[in-house]
Parts: sequence; structure tokens; C-alpha cells
Amino acid sequence: MKNSLFLVLLGMILSSCGSVNQMVSQNPLENYPDPYIVVPYSTEQDSVQSEVYMIRHRPPRSAWDSQAMAYTQFGKWNKTYTGIYHKAIPQMVWFNVKLDPQSNATYTIIASGTETMEAYFCTLMIFDSKDMDCLNPDHPKRDLVIRWANEKMNDTIELDAFLKTYRN
Repeated sequence: MKNSLFLVLLGMILSSCGSVNQMVSQNPLENYPDPYIVVPYSTEQDSVQSEVYMIRHRPPRSAWDSQAMAYTQFGKWNKTYTGIYHKAIPQMVWFNVKLDPQSNATYTIIASGTETMEAYFCTLMIFDSKDMDCLNPDHPKRDLVIRWANEKMNDTIELDAFLKTYRN
């Protein structure tokens, strides 16, 4: 009787481990060959549809990495909005920030992210002082902005300090 009970329990444990391993091995970034990708995002406001571009990064630490990077670079954010993917990770906005200290050009940065079984990335939308989408393929500073975002995402990011500020 004890052996039968043990075998049933062992079978249950092994079968549940198999399903956990399957879930873990189904990495949502398996088909994400580069550390980043620029994608269009459709929005609608007052019945007007528009398309903006966002850069999605494979987060080295957390889906909060883009917010933490912007916090590390520019300090506390100016506004917070409901997340575009889910409510747990909000959109945070920094207005009038300089990407290059040698330049007077200012930008608006919107950072967000998602972390689910289906998707895991952090995002940035970047607009110039004229509210033009810097990630649009036609924007003259697109390559410069993408290079900046990639460099900063690979710099030291104060994730713990950011999360502490966010939660307080």
C-alpha cells in the first residue's frame, strides 16, 4: 500500500515537472533574434488613428528595464499612464530630456514593458521637441536615437533604486 501511494505521488511530481519544464523552455524571446526591434504601434484618440514606432528591447534584467534606464539617465518621471500591455507595468513619461549633453535638443521619452508567458520585452517611444516620432523610418535622427537607446540599455541601470522610488 505504501509503495503504491509512493509511486502515485512520484508519478504526479514527475508529470508536473515535465509540464513546468515545457513552460520554461517555451521562451517568448526564442523568435526574437536581435537584442532590439523597432515596431509600429497603432493608437486611436478621438476617433483618429495614428501609428507610432517603438523600440522593443530584450530586457537584460526585467521588463521594467526601460523605465529604470530612463530613471537612471533623467531622474524621476513626469507622468505615469496605464500600461499599454497590462496594468501591472505602467507607461512612464519624461518630458524635455537631453539625450546628448552637448546638444540643446530635447526629447520626450515614454517607457513601458511587458512580462507574460507570451511576451517579454521593454519598450521606448521617443519624440523630438516638435512631437515628431524619432523612431519613424523617415525621421532624420532615427539612427542616432536607436544607437543611444541601445547604448543606454547596456549601461548600468539602477533597477533597485528605480523600483524603490516607484513603489514609494
